[in-house]
Amino acid sequence: RNLEDYLKEVWLKAALPDISPKLANVNEAVQNALAQLFNSNLVWLLLDGVDEMNAGGEHPLSAIANNLNSWVGKARVILSCRLNVWDIEKNALEEFKTYRTLEFSYDNTPTSNQIHKFISNWFKNISLERGKLLETLLNKPGKERLLDLVRNPLRLALLCRIWQSEEGHLPETKVKLYSQYVEEIYSWKQEILDQAINQEQLNQALGELAKRGIESGESRFRLREKLVREVLEPELFNLALNIGWLNRVGETTEKPKEDVYAFLHGTFQEYFAAQRITDWRFFINYESDNIQPIKFPIF
Repeated sequence: RNLEDYLKEVWLKAALPDISPKLANVNEAVQNALAQLFNSNLVWLLLDGVDEMNAGGEHPLSAIANNLNSWVGKARVILSCRLNVWDIEKNALEEFKTYRTLEFSYDNTPTSNQIHKFISNWFKNISLERGKLLETLLNKPGKERLLDLVRNPLRLALLCRIWQSEEGHLPETKVKLYSQYVEEIYSWKQEILDQAINQEQLNQALGELAKRGIESGESRFRLREKLVREVLEPELFNLALNIGWLNRVGETTEKPKEDVYAFLHGTFQEYFAAQRITDWRFFINYESDNIQPIKFPIF
């Protein structure tokens, strides 16, 4: 389904009761009114996570460009995308103005210290003192690497969430940060965890699935149901869905169609995959003199 069909057949049907309760059905007149709004430059279209989109073999950016040829393209379009997808040799959306998420600034001036602002905003309705204590600990000698790590907005958000629930402990490495976040998710979902299922067993299975997804020639963050069921036993598969580690994000474009799943976030797929790599030879292993370094996983 392209963007135009989605807007007319799915989005409009869901939004119509809120827009105008008097309009019960999405008829041609309503669809034309929506198109007119786009043509009048009154719509902003927000497209999040283009790199995780299933484009049926077409490059995601080319697919987006092809979807913007009709009245849909009259909107002001804002999209988010990982750099490895955006920075390709030929970008179908190269005329877009581009912005990059930068590291947060950190200095001794509160007005320009973005880490300070983020922490203050996070804890202003929880506990200002708790937020100040977190900043104090980040400034202690020996915490320089962690302070540098949380200049990344996502990792700072994870740290605040951990600090909110477990005051008094700061992880010192990225691995510890994510492993602690994983444990926190399990604690949130404790009521649905089957005691017969070992968390380590589930983690190992998720790690194998994550690694195979990244190694596959298809979209690394979109996992076909066939692959998911090859790696995860039915019990583990259902548990991963119930906890939220995996989410159904769509279908393949082939016939018959196949469900497609993705991890809670691409970062966690990378974390679980890393846990399954126990030997450095995985990255540069070769068995003959015919060395082709570009094919080594380390690259």
